[in-house]
Amino acid sequence: MKQIYHRILPLCMMFLVILGIFAGCGENQPSQQELKEQGIAAMTEGDYETALRVFDEALALSGGRVGTQEVDICYYKAAALYQSGDFEGAEDVYRALMEYDKDSMEPYFLLASIYADQKDIEQARKYYGEAIARDEEDYDLYIAIYENLNALGYTSEATEYLNLALEIDGDKAENSMQRGRIYLIMGQYDAAEKALNKAVTKDLQEARVYLSKVYMAQGKLDEAAEVLKVYAQSDQVTSEGFALLGNVAMDQGNYEDALGYFEKGLACKKVTNDQELKKGVIAALEKSGQFEEAKKKVAEYLEKYPGDEKIQEEQNFLNTR
Repeated sequence: MKQIYHRILPLCMMFLVILGIFAGCGENQPSQQELKEQGIAAMTEGDYETALRVFDEALALSGGRVGTQEVDICYYKAAALYQSGDFEGAEDVYRALMEYDKDSMEPYFLLASIYADQKDIEQARKYYGEAIARDEEDYDLYIAIYENLNALGYTSEATEYLNLALEIDGDKAENSMQRGRIYLIMGQYDAAEKALNKAVTKDLQEARVYLSKVYMAQGKLDEAAEVLKVYAQSDQVTSEGFALLGNVAMDQGNYEDALGYFEKGLACKKVTNDQELKKGVIAALEKSGQFEEAKKKVAEYLEKYPGDEKIQEEQNFLNTR
C-alpha cells in the first residue's frame, strides 16, 4: 500500500471524518493497533458484530487521515462484512480502497473473488480483469484467479487465466520457471519439463522444486528426490522455496522433514509467504501427531489471519483431540 496519506470519501473512510472529531485524549483510550487486534480476535470467534464495531472505533482514532494502518483495518472490515453476510457493505469498502490506491490490484482481486463466490461470474471476470490490468506480469495473480475459479467449478473460465499467463513476454529464467509451473498445473508435463530445465540451465535453482513435482506426477520418484536434494543444498533457497520443499515432503509423507522446511522458511530474513508457511507448520504438526503444538500454532495463525474458514475448521478438529 502507499505510504502517503490520502483523504477518501466512500463508506469505510467517511467514519474517519465523522468519528474522528470525537477521538479525544482519554488516558486509557486503546490504540488503533490494540483495537485492530480486538477486532481480529472477534472475527476469529465469529462475532462479526463486535468486530465491525471495534474496527470502526479504530478508524475513528485516525483524526480524519488515512494511512497504511487505516487501510489495513478497512481490509479486515471488508472481510468481516462479507463473512457476516453483508455483501454490499464489503463491496462498498473494497470500492473505497480502490479510490485510495488506484494502482493496487488487491481490492479488485478481492472484490472479484466475492463476486465469484456469489456466482456472478461476469462481474468476477470484470474485476479480475481490472486486477490484471494493474499487474499484468504477476504470474501468482493469474494462478490465484485460476485456483479461485476452479475451486468454484468454473474450470474453463479458470483455465483462460493460465493461458493468459503463458502469453506474458520474456525469456528470463523467471519467465521459464513460471511457464513451467503453469504447464505443470495444466498437466502438460513435457512442456513443463522443457521450460523448467531451461530455467535450471540459467541457474534458477527454485525451478528444481517444480521440476521435482513434474517427475512425481509422472511417477519418476528417484529423479524427483535427486532434483530436490540439489536444490536444498543450494544457496538460493528462499522462503517460497522452503514452502515448496515442505509441500513436496508433505506429499511424500515425510512430515518431520516438511516441518523443518516450513520453519526454515519462516526464519528467512525475507519472508514473502508467511501465511502459507504458517499453514504448512500447522499441517505438518497435525500429521506428525503433535496436536498440542498444532493447537498453539492455529491460535497464533488466527490472530494474524482471521476469517480463514479452513483453519477455523482445523481448530475445531484439534479441539476434539
